[in-house]
Amino acid sequence: MTAIRVASVRGLILIALGSTGLAAGCSSRAEPSRVDGRTQPDEAPSPPPSPDGVELAADGVELAAAGVELRLPADWRRLEHDDPGFALAFGPATHPSFAPICSIELRRQGIGPLPTGARSVVGDGSIDYSRGGLRGRMRELPGPTADSRVIVHCRAPRAAAQWQAIATALETLTLASEAPVLAPTVDLGAGEIVELCTATPKRRTQVCARRGDGAVFCGSSGGDRLTRVEGLPPATELGCSPARSCARSDAGELWCWARDAAPAVERELGAIRSLAGGCVVTQAGRLRCAAPGSGGSPRWRELLPHGDPDQALGEATAVLAGSDEDQGCALDDGRPWCWGPMASPSQAEAEPRVRPLDVDGAFVDLARWAGRLCLRPAGSGSPPWLCRDPAGEGESEGTTARVDSCERRPCGCSLIGATRLSCERDPFVRLDSRPLGRLAHVLAIAPPCAAALGARVYCRGPVDGRGRGTRAADDELAGGLPGVVHVLELVEPSPGDGAAPP
Repeated sequence: MTAIRVASVRGLILIALGSTGLAAGCSSRAEPSRVDGRTQPDEAPSPPPSPDGVELAADGVELAAAGVELRLPADWRRLEHDDPGFALAFGPATHPSFAPICSIELRRQGIGPLPTGARSVVGDGSIDYSRGGLRGRMRELPGPTADSRVIVHCRAPRAAAQWQAIATALETLTLASEAPVLAPTVDLGAGEIVELCTATPKRRTQVCARRGDGAVFCGSSGGDRLTRVEGLPPATELGCSPARSCARSDAGELWCWARDAAPAVERELGAIRSLAGGCVVTQAGRLRCAAPGSGGSPRWRELLPHGDPDQALGEATAVLAGSDEDQGCALDDGRPWCWGPMASPSQAEAEPRVRPLDVDGAFVDLARWAGRLCLRPAGSGSPPWLCRDPAGEGESEGTTARVDSCERRPCGCSLIGATRLSCERDPFVRLDSRPLGRLAHVLAIAPPCAAALGARVYCRGPVDGRGRGTRAADDELAGGLPGVVHVLELVEPSPGDGAAPP
């Protein structure tokens, strides 16, 4: 059996199998019976044997999370962690890419659109799929809220013996007497991180974190620290773009800075309503985005959907990060409008135009989570966000869900592949991807980074200034896999550093 390493640090769980990490999944076609409001098997017979003589006996591996229980062969290994809404186990394999895997995971949304090329058959509450040399099965079970789901997912190579071991294990699926629950709400102190932004969701990017007291810390996602940006008033909102980082103050002033330059007020714009990426909404309700200018100073150009002045939004309150003339979304007087693929990805748009989304209510913010457009409703407290697929996007066209975000109810995130995060707030779209570990108690997400309780920032990707063969302290967290994840510490500038941010 391939060597396995498991490591944990301050709520971060990582795993490596040989030279590569592992994946997720599990599900069952057998419909359990219901006793006292929860599901139990009709009888309790001894579980049948799995292939190659591996018995699913009392000494097998029990996988349990989010009110769901499953028993796996005794030679499987379970990932230990502190997230009650997540469980993962994997079986022996000659190569980690082909290891059989099962997971149970609480999601605040259900299964999203399946990737192109995945063949699925829906029935009995399960989804069977084939992709490449892998076969998988997913099942959605009711979660603690109307739109949340507990997803059981298993995958394995098509080889009959390996798949039969999973199919046999899935027959043991039952619901525990204790129903799943979302994480409780938390009251965040001034020292907790309440917002992250990154310039681009790549392996290495600029990342900034805003604490509850308004302090801002920035640095490279490939480093080991975020340094406080000096010379800024307390910030209420962040925006990152490839050229610069920006913050909006309590008074609505826009402060921006480039790498190794001190922050300065963008007086050309006056006070602003909101900030996202390299774009802002002015007090007059117009969208403005930064474009390169002479002498390194940006020019603020009006963002016009499809470049058409007749389609300008005149009462904007917020803009989706990453919006440009070709595609994007914004709130106009609290109502969402989109253009380009965000409005109609399946249509050739013979008549390009900005379109209002058919949703009820007024909204104060918008974001994109794993391909779905999510809108934050107006109102006191932390009402659930409304998330939906853009019109015309595959089988899930029109799918909507009310989703609790992570700011008040901390969530969990799986580390997928080299740089991705797959978080509890996102729709579940993972098929053959292999998680390398788990982050718990996450409050803010800006791929490839996440911030957790205790003012901890984790980022995916390579380590600055270190070659492939060089080991760093954080490599041990990933069982010797360099660059799988690293912890960025919030630090004050050293004396003599000056006011220039990192």
